[in-house]
Amino acid sequence: MLPPLLYGHYLHGGSNLLLALLSQCCLYLIHSIKTILHKKNLRRQKLSTVPNKHCNLHPQAARAHNLHPHAARVHNLHPQAARAHNLHPQAARAHNLHPHAARAHNLHPHAARVHNLHPHAARVHNLHPQAARAHNLHPQAARARKLHPHAARAHNLHPHAPRARSLHPQAAHAHNLHPHAARAHNLHPHAARVHNLHPQAAPPITCPQAARARKLHPHAARVHNLHPQAARAHNLHPQAARARKLHPQAAHAHNLHPHAARAHNLHPHAARVHNLHPHAARVHNLHPQAARAHNLHPHAARARNLHPHAARVHNLHPHAARVHNLHLQTARAHNLHPHAARARNLHPHAARVHNLHPHAARVHNLHLQAQPAHNLHPHEPAPVTCTLTQPASITCTFRQPASITCTLRQAASITCTLSQIASITCTLRQPAPITCTLRQPAPITCTLTQPAPITCTLTQPTPVTCTLTQPTP
Repeated sequence: MLPPLLYGHYLHGGSNLLLALLSQCCLYLIHSIKTILHKKNLRRQKLSTVPNKHCNLHPQAARAHNLHPHAARVHNLHPQAARAHNLHPQAARAHNLHPHAARAHNLHPHAARVHNLHPHAARVHNLHPQAARAHNLHPQAARARKLHPHAARAHNLHPHAPRARSLHPQAAHAHNLHPHAARAHNLHPHAARVHNLHPQAAPPITCPQAARARKLHPHAARVHNLHPQAARAHNLHPQAARARKLHPQAAHAHNLHPHAARAHNLHPHAARVHNLHPHAARVHNLHPQAARAHNLHPHAARARNLHPHAARVHNLHPHAARVHNLHLQTARAHNLHPHAARARNLHPHAARVHNLHPHAARVHNLHLQAQPAHNLHPHEPAPVTCTLTQPASITCTFRQPASITCTLRQAASITCTLSQIASITCTLRQPAPITCTLRQPAPITCTLTQPAPITCTLTQPTPVTCTLTQPTP
């Protein structure tokens, strides 16, 4: 029962009140439906932008292993990045991609799919600008596992540092040491015995111009590791890049953003962690001004990688002759120079080889303008030595000095086009025609026990000396 006042109101305006109640109910239902649909859309968007099964999130994302600035915690990712373990801005999805790149583990702009590569480069793990393929490197980089100058002891360390695997000048003994140092695995000039040493060093690894050794000065002969100005990749020059590290404008370096402070990847101002983004908290990657961790900031204490004035660490100073460090503008291989061919490590303009130094002889290291071989010196002839017991024809085109030495017991024809000095020495026991087109002086010396025609077209004076035991034209 309604009160009398309301009852009278209900009689006169009941239809209006009923319509009002019905409209309110309808509005409530519509609002509820909209809320439900909106929540579903939000959930759908969240699932699309923040996948549960992915280790990395987009910027403004929630928590995860490493993420973008302003984001919470996530594994590693760049702003405006898509979904993946680590990607570059405007990158697609993949483990690590460069902008405008397709999908792949890590790649540069305009690049196809690959693990990590530089602009204009082909496919590789990580590499430098203008460089071909390499594991990962940066120009002007300090260390292969990286650290700053003035650092103390570590697997590799800075000047004035004590003992370590590799250390700077004035350093004491260790795996590698500086000038005036005593004995160790590697040491400086005037040093005594060691595995690797500097020019003017003493035995058991001799002075410069020395022959074999695991490491030695420029102008030296064969070696595994060589001097600073060397093109070595498992060992290279100061201002070297990095083999686990890449270029500034690069997208990745075990995944990191440009302007990053690299050391297994980290940013300035960050706290302690393995690697994390700016403004980020602690994680696998960290920001600048970070404290100690697997990677740390300047003024930091000891750690695997650290800043100047730091204590002991794995990496060392720029001016060091480090082995896991290499020269900038190096090309492909574990680290190579630009314009280099393919090989594990080689100098500019060099052919394919394992590692080489300028003016060096043949070995694990060789000079520029070198011929293909495991290691050759620039102006060193490429000798061809043959012992033939059956008929055989030898055809050569030489643009550099080349010597041909043959001992022939059966008929064999030798045809050569020589544009540089090339000596041909033959001991012939059967008829063997020798045809040569020589543009530079090239001595031909033959000892013939059977008739053997020798035909030469010479544009330069060329001595031809033959000792004949049978008629020979």
